[in-house]
Amino acid sequence: FATLQMALSVILVMTAVIFTRNLVGIRSADPGFDRRNLIVFGVRPGTSGYDKSRLPQFYFNLQQRLENTPGVSATGIAWMRPMNIGGWWETVQLVGETNRFDVSANGVTPSYLPLYMTHMVAGRNFTRSDMTATAKVAIISEDLARKLGGDSVLGRWLTIPDGPPDRKPPQYQIVGIAPVIAATSMKEKPYVLWLPFGGDSQEATVVLRTSAPPQAVLPNIRRTMGELDRNVPMVETMTMEEQISKGLQRERMFATLCSGFGVLALVLSVIGLYGVLS
Repeated sequence: FATLQMALSVILVMTAVIFTRNLVGIRSADPGFDRRNLIVFGVRPGTSGYDKSRLPQFYFNLQQRLENTPGVSATGIAWMRPMNIGGWWETVQLVGETNRFDVSANGVTPSYLPLYMTHMVAGRNFTRSDMTATAKVAIISEDLARKLGGDSVLGRWLTIPDGPPDRKPPQYQIVGIAPVIAATSMKEKPYVLWLPFGGDSQEATVVLRTSAPPQAVLPNIRRTMGELDRNVPMVETMTMEEQISKGLQRERMFATLCSGFGVLALVLSVIGLYGVLS
């Protein structure tokens, strides 16, 4: 019996080591962007008295005020929170073709992608006019572009075929190809579809890059948000490192549980072995 206990404890300890090494490997992986000095928080102006007619001006003022905040070097706004495991998933295909691909989609302002990448692989970034233009445009990740035909996809139209049968599927012209980054989690890098941020969104995520450590700049950011509108609070404010860590809760829990049970089983087996020998 003591031998069986020892064997089980060793298995648990080895399992804990494997989970811990996996967690460390995921955390230290390259997400494709500099994750230092990034702050993420949510805003929900739609629940704080702003109707659709006032939301575009709110987001414009929000970005302008934050960009002028001491310690903030760049500001971007998006529909979906980055590195948050879930998100908005769609199936896309080129107009006139049948191959479909699952993508993680997000609507972003022109200043959002430069927070993560210094240049586009091909084509261009969004412009301010894209935010209100009736013509729909899109940027896709480089790995999706390779699947669709490489740089030749620039200018072609992408469609989202799944939707209500009584509504024509939306179409977006591909104007840019972006570098591959981990947009949803450190565990995977799905194909990504970037769309222009709609200014009438009830809620959004703000991502800031700071020129100093985030904790030193946060008081300035909170002061700016209070001056803009005290009725619109900052929701789930954290650094990008904290956001990444939050997305690895399951892996961390497994590693902790296995470590705890492994150590406990090892202690019990040693006590049992000592009892047998004595």
